[in-house]
Amino acid sequence: MPAFNGRRRKVSTVTQGENKWISWGLRAPIMAATFYGSIKTAALAWTIGDIGVGIMAWLNIIAILLLRKPVLAALKDYSDQKKQSKNPVFKANELGYTNKEGRNKSIVF
Repeated sequence: MPAFNGRRRKVSTVTQGENKWISWGLRAPIMAATFYGSIKTAALAWTIGDIGVGIMAWLNIIAILLLRKPVLAALKDYSDQKKQSKNPVFKANELGYTNKEGRNKSIVF
């Protein structure tokens, strides 16, 4: 571990540099929703919350459908290894999985 030299590391956050508009783009609707929610009924707040949860659920369903094939391939490989009385090992490259560094990782279950 390198020694502390007294200088602070630069941390990249949304509020720094050219991404400052993203921070304000997120703050403005949150502040507006907080103000609007403080003067309206609780039923409206619950309705808006339900809509938000529904949107998140649909996004998750879409992600599950998109990941169906790779997950089923990994499950089939796992089942085949168990049937052969092996200790199952997940080998990413054999199933077509790679991470951005392209490392070949194996995970023992």
